[in-house]
Amino acid sequence: MASLREIKLKRGRAWQINFYDDGIRKNIYLPDANKAEAQAKKAEIENLMRLKESARAAGKYQELTGRTDQRAISIEDFYKLFEHEKTAEVQNGSMSIETLKRELYPLRLFAEMFPGLSVSSINPANIQRFKEKRAETITPVGVNKDLANLRTCLRFAYQRGYLAIEVYNRVHNFKVEKPLPSYFTPEELDQIEKFMAPDIALFAFRVVKFTGIRRTELTKIKWEDIHQDHISLPHTKTRRQRTVPLHSRLLAIIDDWRGKVGPAPGERIVPLYPDTVTKYFRKAIKAAGLYHKGDVVHIIRHSLGSYMAANGFNLNEIAQTLGHETLHMAKLYSQIPKNALNEKLDKLWGEK
Repeated sequence: MASLREIKLKRGRAWQINFYDDGIRKNIYLPDANKAEAQAKKAEIENLMRLKESARAAGKYQELTGRTDQRAISIEDFYKLFEHEKTAEVQNGSMSIETLKRELYPLRLFAEMFPGLSVSSINPANIQRFKEKRAETITPVGVNKDLANLRTCLRFAYQRGYLAIEVYNRVHNFKVEKPLPSYFTPEELDQIEKFMAPDIALFAFRVVKFTGIRRTELTKIKWEDIHQDHISLPHTKTRRQRTVPLHSRLLAIIDDWRGKVGPAPGERIVPLYPDTVTKYFRKAIKAAGLYHKGDVVHIIRHSLGSYMAANGFNLNEIAQTLGHETLHMAKLYSQIPKNALNEKLDKLWGEK
């Protein structure tokens, strides 16, 4: 029900406990605990989760948590309900149509695989079968993406009281080895910038290039989050507020854009959907004759991490700037870019 992760620091180690509570992923960071203390805390959390499940099974969950008991609904009707409510979010601007399509696709496949199934009867065996069936036709990475989107749908069911327990957390993803991050060279980024549309797209590109922030973070920044030497990010992937250093060149770009758009208080600096940002970036990259497989916004993020590693930034500085909870990803950035490696080898062995 909970996982314990050891984090090796420059001096000593820390522990992180990851778990789900009422459908929301949570984590607890224990910087000063030893292994025995971390394991004891993990057991304490698991006992609390079991208590909630027992209370739900006994019909006392509402009394314990204030939430209603589960309600009966078929998987087909739940699909219609989920589509209807999320379409409303698309219409009011809180979700993109691309995101909705990604979430509905595995839910539709799941409904087709288990026709007539009551949502309250969904169990880990159903999800495991779905996982194995999808693995017959797509890659493990693709299956993991489908599972992530299916979990989003089932978490919605759990939060609405259609599911009694968090069954979607009991089927694990395929273990996939992370490849070394792709990145653009500074010259390639300059080339891409030339093909960006000279408006909000270009402004968004420059913000990402200088900060390495995620696209979901970019599209939630408000003008009051911009400060003289940093940007505050209240909405991050890890749900923890963090700050990003603000370079003087980027500050000048932001001030110039502010003067052009004349924003009102509370407005976002990039009022776009994350998927729209990706489309703008991908179009410019294609026009520049460049291609990397994967999320193009994330590749620009990887580029900053690679540059920082190549220019002597330590792992903690890289992780802090890019918002990584551990140093694992920062270690991947520390690979020496190919061109720099060739130059070092030339110096080592001497020119021909």
